[in-house]
Amino acid sequence: MSRFDDINEYDNSLAGAGLRIGIVMSRFNLPVCEGLLSACVAELKRLGVAAGDMVIVNVPGRWKSRSCCRRWRRAASMTRWSPSAR
Repeated sequence: MSRFDDINEYDNSLAGAGLRIGIVMSRFNLPVCEGLLSACVAELKRLGVAAGDMVIVNVPGRWKSRSCCRRWRRAASMTRWSPSAR
């Protein structure tokens, strides 16, 4: 049910079962990033994402996270992806 009569709303499903999730974490501010990572993983597990369907990659900083995400996007399968792959 929409909250607004004149605006279409998309009701998304928060079921995570079967999803494969890639998480890129910067090592720049490790105490903060570790806390964010813990909360992220806990929420994904709560939503049904299996631990085996999550991949975590640590990068030195913000600039490397872009290239890491680009590689993931180009990869045919996250199971075959590695941080050193070009």
